[in-house]
Amino acid sequence: MNKLLLSFILAVLLLWVLNPILISHFFSTLEERSKFADTYNVVNSLFAGLGFAVLLFTLIVQKKEIRNQVDSVNKTNRLSYLTSLLNFYSAEEEKYKDEDRVRGEEMKKRKDQILNLINKEVDKLS
Repeated sequence: MNKLLLSFILAVLLLWVLNPILISHFFSTLEERSKFADTYNVVNSLFAGLGFAVLLFTLIVQKKEIRNQVDSVNKTNRLSYLTSLLNFYSAEEEKYKDEDRVRGEEMKKRKDQILNLINKEVDKLS
């Protein structure tokens, strides 16, 4: 990719350097050179417009990519939060399993609810 870009840049620079030599060779008078140059003003405007259009297109594509990345980070953060909650309630369930049966059952219910939320989030991702 870099070699291709470098060769394009070198070709453009070579044409830019050779342009005055070639024009003076083919067109002897200043008036003929001026007429020849005027015919390329339209081409110059065309390429300027195309360059601006490509710039706008690139900005739109980048905006979409950034939005996708933000959505992905938000989903990852949500799953991480739910996983942390799941770990917390699992530990609480184990802690109260033998000591306080009612509280242990409550922790198990919360853990199951969070597990269901995680499954729903994973289903949304696929």
